[in-house]
Amino acid sequence: MGNTNSKEEIWFYLVVVKKGQPYKRMGPFRFEAIAQVYKEEQITDETYVWTNAKFTDPKNHRKYFYMDGYSKVKDMPLEFHKRLQGTMPLIPDRRGNPDGSVPHMTPMQGYDYISPPQMPAC
Repeated sequence: MGNTNSKEEIWFYLVVVKKGQPYKRMGPFRFEAIAQVYKEEQITDETYVWTNAKFTDPKNHRKYFYMDGYSKVKDMPLEFHKRLQGTMPLIPDRRGNPDGSVPHMTPMQGYDYISPPQMPAC
């Protein structure tokens, strides 16, 4: 399980650089960056993500849980999808914007101590 001692919510996602090669971990990012790359179709429902955020237990709404490992976007809890759908309209799309008026997504600094879980096998 990853280190969840950070007070700020952070997110990682995995990309395939070359078929048959191990995943490459991208991050850490804020949630808005994850929403942006999802909106721009750089990640899909099949992309693995991990966060140190707490989620409400669907069986007992008084309990919370942390993610044990990477999970596909499509398998994330319902509250993730509600938050994603609410955030995406507020985020500018960088595709087809040659003037650079939309800022580029950069990883958060100072989170070297965060240890996300082991990456799944390809």
